[in-house]
Amino acid sequence: QGSGTFVKSQVIEQQLLNFYSFTDELKNRGTDFGCTIVDYQLISAGDRLAQKMSCPKGCAIHLLVRLRCSASTPLMLEYTYLPQSRFHKINAAVLPNASLYEYLRTKYNLRMDHAVETLQPILPSPREKELLSVTHPIPCMLLERYGYEEDVLVEYTRSVVRGDKYIFKVRLDNRSNRPEINAP
Repeated sequence: QGSGTFVKSQVIEQQLLNFYSFTDELKNRGTDFGCTIVDYQLISAGDRLAQKMSCPKGCAIHLLVRLRCSASTPLMLEYTYLPQSRFHKINAAVLPNASLYEYLRTKYNLRMDHAVETLQPILPSPREKELLSVTHPIPCMLLERYGYEEDVLVEYTRSVVRGDKYIFKVRLDNRSNRPEINAP
């Protein structure tokens, strides 16, 4: 008993210090990665999406759903929403193994200057569990990213990230909390 070899599955650690791209991060680590386009469509923003996208109800939005993998293991399911007013046409066929940000920089001269992300623990829906190959109950993280170009929202992404395969790490710096020295 107790004999045998167990291989711990790789967990991806994402630093939350600067703007990052999933594709670029895994390329820089030399990690095999993949992407499957689950869905792509041009949709009309309903009330909730219009509020998140800061656009009028009914505005045209590209919806790109991608399954992001590392070494063929599903890590996250991304729902990316892009305004058609900024990105006229998206060629989803070129995106399975390419960086969306690089594609948008090249085709539309995107200059994303900052993003705001929120993280929230969730349980995946039955469809998300199926796509993420989750066979037992595991918590996931809902990561919502709002990407801005010159303070205009140009991307909203809702990612469901497997909690057993991906962790987020934040470095907290307390250097600015030093007591001030008052000069006489």
